[in-house]
Formats: sequence, structure tokens, C-alpha cells
Amino acid sequence: MIVCVFACLAGTIDLVPGQPAIEQRVGGPQLLRLAQAAQGRGDTGFAERAYQLLLGDKQAHVRNEARFRLAHLHAGRGEWTNGARLLRAILDEQPESPRVRLELAGMLEKLGDEPAARLELRTAQASRPSPGLARLIDRYAAALRDRRPFGAEMRLAVAPDSNINRATADDRLATVLGDFGIDRSSRARSGLGLSMEVAAFGRLPLGEDMSLVAQAGMQSTRYKHDEFNRMGVAARVGVQMASGPDRLDVAIAHQRFHLGSRLLLDSTGLEIDWTKSLSPRLQGRLSASAALIDNHRNRLEDGRAYGLRGGLDLALSATTGASLSLGATRRTAADPAYSLRSADLGVEVWRDLGSVTAGLSATASVLRADDRLLLLPARRQDRGWALGASLTSRRLQWKGLSPLLRVTIERNHSNQAFTNNRRRALELGVIRSF
Repeated sequence: MIVCVFACLAGTIDLVPGQPAIEQRVGGPQLLRLAQAAQGRGDTGFAERAYQLLLGDKQAHVRNEARFRLAHLHAGRGEWTNGARLLRAILDEQPESPRVRLELAGMLEKLGDEPAARLELRTAQASRPSPGLARLIDRYAAALRDRRPFGAEMRLAVAPDSNINRATADDRLATVLGDFGIDRSSRARSGLGLSMEVAAFGRLPLGEDMSLVAQAGMQSTRYKHDEFNRMGVAARVGVQMASGPDRLDVAIAHQRFHLGSRLLLDSTGLEIDWTKSLSPRLQGRLSASAALIDNHRNRLEDGRAYGLRGGLDLALSATTGASLSLGATRRTAADPAYSLRSADLGVEVWRDLGSVTAGLSATASVLRADDRLLLLPARRQDRGWALGASLTSRRLQWKGLSPLLRVTIERNHSNQAFTNNRRRALELGVIRSF
């Protein structure tokens, strides 16, 4: 065994801690070269130990080179989450690194998170890559496929909420027979809930550019009082077709919602989603849906629902992105008073601030009913808005999960007391950060 002894330099690292008989101390750059040489010889054990030590080096280029090479060692063993976390740490310090983003996109694809992989590719293009690297990014984007055969995700959060029953704060209801008081139990109530989301998918290739995809998910919020608990489950089975960077999904979907301990409604229908690459930094989305609604508590609300939504996703720079969405919904019901037309416009902006990602969102919506309820003087008309802010930190991570803080403020202005409400909510939990 050859022992290399270097003069003690500022910022040196113990190569083999705990062996005082042989004091092996080398500087960060020298240790990096030793690790690279060992990796070239196939001694990955030595290389990995050295890269782990170099993660704390004071020189950014040394520790980030160690992160990059260690990420590839993890990737070679199929440890995509660990590899992606190391690449994300590099981008937290050096966001203008298109090569690293390209590598991260590949690992995200292996993890089954194609939207995040496509986002990294658009951001890499916004980082002004060299002509050669830009062509490589283009080719990878054109060949990007979601090949993972199965996967699952989970989010868990504590959620204080000022209006857990989505009710009004008004104490009077105007009707054609006069004003009536609204009981306190029917008005807005605050509470602390536990929110959980679980999603899973499976994929069966049917050919080079076609797959059969099955998805299932559950979203639940539970409170101290069972009557306010909410739970929704969804299942989706369909065919996914790809052409270069573009993708078309056609699926049959079923959704079921519970309120309290009782089943509220079932929805079954057809969903079509199209994703189109408009430029290296811009992606377009278009979706359409049609469903049958079966309301188990009020048969007058049974009917059909149709939806159309479009959106744009843009990488503004290596650290900033934005999205715009516009949607319209038509709901028909057995009673025209429950037949609704609605539209909404949403904007979202995110920015990486080192190891923290900050996001802001705003949504405006309008809703109109076809007719009035028998006892009410006018048909329902709503104008609503919602604001959101979130922070996700990647500095503290556990198995790919990061802390999440999200604040939401909602206001719905309605000419009917029961739907005239406001809400403020806070979520503090963990979520996947990539």
C-alpha cells in the first residue's frame, strides 16, 4: 500500500480517521485527484469514502465535483433518490450548471417524475448552455420517456384551517319568504387537521412509443370532529402515447368523495391530456374531460360535467420558472339551480434561493348557476380568488422528503349566504422536493 503524505494545508481532511499511527492528511484538491484515480482503477469503495469526506470541503468547486461523482456512483447502483439529492445540492450553490441539470433530469426520469425531468431540461436551456450541450439537451428532451414500471409518493402535513367546513360567516339568509337566521353550527368553524396524500402508478409498455398506465390516489384530511373529515379516492387507467418530447394520454377515470363518514358522490368519465413542447424553454398543456356525476345525498345534483383546460410552463432562468393556466367547466344537473358554468385563471411563479424553493400562486374564478333555488331570490353568482405561498427546503432531507411550509388565503364572494365564505390555511409537513 502506498501512503501519500502531504504538507498540512488550510482546510485539509483526514483520509482515514481513527488511525493515529499513520497520519494521512491531504488537501481537498489532492484528495479529489486521488479519489478520481481510484475510481478510474475500479476502486469505488475508496473513491466513495473520499467523496463523502469532500462533501464538507470549504472550496465549492471541490465539494461540488465530489457531489457530482458521488451521484454517479449512487446511480450506478440504481440509488436514484440519493443521486438526485446530491445533484440538487450542487444546483443550490451553482444554479447556472446545465450539465448538472441534464444529469438530474435523467435521474428524475428513472424515479418516474417526468414533469420534473422536463422542467429541469427547460431550465437547463435557460442557463445558456454551450452549443454542443444544447444539442445534447435537445436530443435528450426529444427522447424523454417515462419508463419506470411502478412507483408511489406520499405527502403528510399538519393543517390548521380557519374554515374546515367551507361554510359562511354570515348569520342571516335572505329568502323570498324573508330573512332567516343561520345556526352557529352551520357557520364557519376552525380546526387543526392531519392531511395526507398518497399516489401510485404502474406502467406496461405496449410498444416503443405506447404504454398502458394505471394510477391510483387518495387525499384525506381528518379533524377532531368526524363530520368535517374529507376523503377522495381516484383511479385512472389509460393509454399513453409519445412522439419525441410530446405526449398524449387517453384514460378512463373514476373518483369518489366522502364527507364525514358518508359517501358524497361518484364521478366516472373520460380524460384526454396533451403535452406539447413549444420551444426548449416552453411547454404547452391541453386537457379535456367529460364525466357522469352521481350525488348520493341529493339526486337533484346528478348530471354531467365537462371541462377544458390549457396551460403554459416557462423556464425564465436557471433559478426561476412560471406557469399559466386557464380553465372552464360546465356542470349540468337534474335541477337547473344546480347546473353551473365556471371559469378560472391561475398564475404560479417559483424561484430557487439556494437550498430553498419559494413559490407564489394566484387564482381568480367566476361561477354562475342556470336558475335560482326555489326559496332564494336570485340564481347563484360567485366571484372568487385565492393566494398561496410556499417554501420547500432541501437542506433537511430524509429519504427524498423535504420540509414544506404552505400558506393559503381564499375568498369567495357570493350572492348566496351559504356559499359566501373565506378561508385561511397553513400546512406544515414533508413532501418530495424533486
